[in-house]
Amino acid sequence: FFVGRRAHCSLVVPAANDFVSGVHCRLQFGPTLGEASVEDLSSNGTYINGRRLVIGRAQSIRVGDELSLGNPYRKVGSLRFKLAEGPCVPGRCQLCLLGLSAF
Repeated sequence: FFVGRRAHCSLVVPAANDFVSGVHCRLQFGPTLGEASVEDLSSNGTYINGRRLVIGRAQSIRVGDELSLGNPYRKVGSLRFKLAEGPCVPGRCQLCLLGLSAF
């Protein structure tokens, strides 16, 4: 499950969010509900709970963790997501956008 500005991503981020890379990160959901990992593929960083991930290294993410595309402490903002409990719905991931009505 890829997240980024490119049209082939599973979750396409609007181009106005230029701090998000074309293919920013990859999410992989495990067989158990609430089990997932994220891999940073970007130049601007992917963060879990405010800590930057190492590029190319998958990191576990749990229900309640906050995922940020771009630095969450930037004044111009970042996109923030939160892993939520719930069944996987085709065409929609288990992440819910915080503060954005688009999802």
